[in-house]
Amino acid sequence: MMFVTISKKKHRLGLVKEFWENLEVGRSSFRYFSTRPINIVINHLFCTCLLVDDEVVGYGHLDHEADRIWLGIAVADNKLGNGLGKRIIGELINQAREEGIGCLHLTVDVTNLSAIGLYERVGFCKTSTQSSDVSCLMVLDLSKNNL
Repeated sequence: MMFVTISKKKHRLGLVKEFWENLEVGRSSFRYFSTRPINIVINHLFCTCLLVDDEVVGYGHLDHEADRIWLGIAVADNKLGNGLGKRIIGELINQAREEGIGCLHLTVDVTNLSAIGLYERVGFCKTSTQSSDVSCLMVLDLSKNNL
């Protein structure tokens, strides 16, 4: 298993595109690329893919938008429930700490109870406001001892 940092290099953008195109079940809860082009990742603060035997099995990013740093992850449909999401989140949290980021935000599908549980286990807390009818906002204070 290894993480590959995504940059402006086209072959690395291809990793994200390949992952997104192969995602079926996860598309219903990870809707990030349904409204954005794949090449948006070149503008992220940090973007990574998790590879196992040259296959992209996970994706994660840190993105600065609206005065907040947003975390997003997705795991390949056939790899759900194997702890890969936690590994990707750990990589993103480490990167955020290296960059001096104090707080991370994310939105999660309200029906995705396993994802909500994962985020809570690593220290994210639901806020009192719901982002929309289908997603809720969660926040992680990095000054606390997470992961």
